[in-house]
Amino acid sequence: MTMSSAAPPSWDSGSVTVEAGFQSYRPTAYLDQWVWIRLARAASGKPAAPGDPELLQALIDAANSGVAFPLSCTHYIETESIKSPRQRRDIANVMASISHFRTIRSRRDLLRNQLLIAMHEQFGRPTFRPEKLDPVGVGVHWAFQGVEKILQVHDADGKVIDLDQFPREMWVRATQGFEYQVMAGPRDEDVRPLRERYGYKPEATAEAGRSRLEWEREFVGLLVDTPPKDPVELRVWIQAREVVHENLELLVRVFKEYGFPIRRLTGGFGEDDPERRREFISGFFDRLPSVRVAVDLKLAVHRNNQRGWDHNDVYDTDAMSIAVPYCAVVLADKAVADALRRVKAGEDHGTLITGKLEELAEVLPEMVRHAQTLPDPSGWEAFAPGVGFSPVTPEQFVEEMRGR
Repeated sequence: MTMSSAAPPSWDSGSVTVEAGFQSYRPTAYLDQWVWIRLARAASGKPAAPGDPELLQALIDAANSGVAFPLSCTHYIETESIKSPRQRRDIANVMASISHFRTIRSRRDLLRNQLLIAMHEQFGRPTFRPEKLDPVGVGVHWAFQGVEKILQVHDADGKVIDLDQFPREMWVRATQGFEYQVMAGPRDEDVRPLRERYGYKPEATAEAGRSRLEWEREFVGLLVDTPPKDPVELRVWIQAREVVHENLELLVRVFKEYGFPIRRLTGGFGEDDPERRREFISGFFDRLPSVRVAVDLKLAVHRNNQRGWDHNDVYDTDAMSIAVPYCAVVLADKAVADALRRVKAGEDHGTLITGKLEELAEVLPEMVRHAQTLPDPSGWEAFAPGVGFSPVTPEQFVEEMRGR
């Protein structure tokens, strides 16, 4: 599926102005996990506030008009961690009706693109300025691997059924149904056969999350033993850890690909000028929007020594580091929104960052007006023109195949 790489046009809602930058050409709003949970409650007839059913319908209408409400890999991870199959299905239902399983491209791809642009601006390599990636695609593979895939179906002998034997619309609708099943997760009775036949291991994701959480908690102990002299020093330390722990492999691979020695990151300043050397290195990594957002959020948590770190802080950092640079509106946890506003992240990226549902409702009409001028309101047109978003269950898919 080919995605537009053109810079997004500017549009003004009165509350948020989107400048040409890293954002998608399409009006895009990122909803944090707590918002999806609240919308699921409204959809099930148990709204947390009187106005939630009305907002739910407004979001469904906006999505049908072409406004994107993309999911990130963090949504999949957090929903997978919910023990109750019923609760997961409730959330998956409302995500389907609003997101259409549009997703934000994998963080790895977006970071690589940011790094190449920063290298071009700072060092002139690559020689030509890389095109900015459109972050919005469809499907779980787009969120985790940066590719969009149509469902493969195997016959009783394990052979892949030729897609051309059946109308492409059928395959796309089945893929959309598959996307729902991925988000909803298996029923309790399906877990054992999935483990035995396909190696299903959901706890591996939780283990990776715990490892990253311990990395931050370990740093808390180090700060007690060796406190920084001021917040500026603390931010430099956090940035260094972010680059080394989260992005070093990517950095080394890209620099090697372009034959660019990592020592150039010092700006030519030697060990006899450590301040300017450090300032140059720090300035380079602040050119990467996702790194900058992650560092600022981690700084806010580490400065709040009374609260400490938990899994949500790790998830929030991952989600916001791609949502803030790439979405026009970000509805975040209130504490996260406050932390991002303090460092003017919204101003830096032309993003409305809020923890209030009513502020999202205020900007929806203008987002809809702009989306209605764009093609492909569902996000699935390149796979099958005219199919829209109309998922089928596996049972319905089998019946349709038998009927043909």
